[in-house]
Amino acid sequence: MAAISGCSSGARDRLIDDPVDAPTSADDGEPSTSSGETDPTDADAPAAPGLRASVTYPFLLRHGSTDYFPTVFAHLLGQTLDWNDISTSLACFTLENPTDSPVDITIRVDLVGYSTPLKQSVTVAAKSTSSPCINPTPALDALYQLNSPIPGQVHATATSTGAASSLLDDVHPVTITTGETVFEGKQTSSGTNVPLYRDQAVLSMPKDPAVQALLAPAAQKSAWGTFGAGGYGMHLDAQKNPIPRLPVTRTVANGGFQFDVAYFTAGESMTLGLDAVTCASCSAPTTDFYVFNQTQFSQLSSSSQEGALADMPPAVVVALDSAPGRQFTITAPADGAYYFVFVNGAADGDARDVTYHRTGTQADTPIDALQSIYEELQSFGITYDSVAFSFFDPSSTESVRRPASVLTDRAANCIDGSMLFASVLEALQLEPVVVFVPGHAYVAVRNVPGAQLVWPVETTMLGTAPFVSALLEGIGEYQDPAISHLAEMDIKAARLAGLLPIPE
Repeated sequence: MAAISGCSSGARDRLIDDPVDAPTSADDGEPSTSSGETDPTDADAPAAPGLRASVTYPFLLRHGSTDYFPTVFAHLLGQTLDWNDISTSLACFTLENPTDSPVDITIRVDLVGYSTPLKQSVTVAAKSTSSPCINPTPALDALYQLNSPIPGQVHATATSTGAASSLLDDVHPVTITTGETVFEGKQTSSGTNVPLYRDQAVLSMPKDPAVQALLAPAAQKSAWGTFGAGGYGMHLDAQKNPIPRLPVTRTVANGGFQFDVAYFTAGESMTLGLDAVTCASCSAPTTDFYVFNQTQFSQLSSSSQEGALADMPPAVVVALDSAPGRQFTITAPADGAYYFVFVNGAADGDARDVTYHRTGTQADTPIDALQSIYEELQSFGITYDSVAFSFFDPSSTESVRRPASVLTDRAANCIDGSMLFASVLEALQLEPVVVFVPGHAYVAVRNVPGAQLVWPVETTMLGTAPFVSALLEGIGEYQDPAISHLAEMDIKAARLAGLLPIPE
């Protein structure tokens, strides 16, 4: 994957001979942080000798020889972030006063045509330097409506009070990107590359109307029939007791078996209740019930059931001839998947319809959410868009689709689908993680808050495979030692660091 590099500062003391053609904006009504500032157009005296001013543009990112205004981060301008991957300061001035008296200098910055300019008066003490950073108010509606990158200008000035001429008048050309174009990394002044993978968490948009509209129909596909109040306790009652999943009926052929599966952590318990066992002609139908771990279950096959049951190690639970009304408490001796197996070994030759209900494990909650979202998105007929994944190259027309665009286009590449899933999972108050590997990305969700265990799903299989296949593919990718993880975008960590979603 080719890295997209940028830089954290623009030119100093730069005047543009041939400025980029961009809209202009009037100064009327522009905000000021000082009631005593003087408009430089009224100045009638030269600047004090020796005063100097320069400016850098830390917010801009560079690709090749072009400085980009990354609209995807525009809503963060002026915000305090705990991460220093990106700067939230558009313009940072250096104001030098070598004189024996304090000097008032008015600084101003504008993203021409796409912001409300900001002026601020700064008092620089005698024989000292001041380094203020200021930001205009970005016109987010206009910026986020851009359909393609456009040429623009950042205009910065610095003028000492009462001076006839500016200390600094810098018109800096930029390319203003769309709100769907982001960068893989930026280049620091020392030439090192700072990855920006985790900062793309701004693209998880849980409050997007298109995301919110998915919640109710997805909840109807839940094994509980609801997402409850959301979060990792969505399937607990007010007293924190587990709510049973909806009853399930499975037909078990004579001599065959059916199963359910859940992942447990060591010592975790759940209950399973046998509601009904029916058959065409038998008088007192029962079923044999087993709970197997992964190794035991792998030995079981429908073609040699009796031999497999006889030869395998003791099961976690063995309950022969179980009648309706039987309740089982299942406690896992170790972490792993456990299989609840109903076996029909009756001599009458009849099939059995077995109806049961069970509570969920911790893992059932995130897996159920993933499956419900997956199946709801499948109902839209979303297919994989096999556009080459070059990770956000602003010099191309490729961009990341917003949730509404994915649903409208009914197509998504790996990052589009991953960010859509992340948006819905975040809306459900779960903890999504987007995993970046060379040339690819997929989504996962933490088993419980802050857990190392995650459940990954391959979203590019939406149009071709059932959920269980996409889950197993994701697990295989995540655990494959041959596939290096470039980064993981932890949405909750990003929010705690101040990386807020793109506003709606």
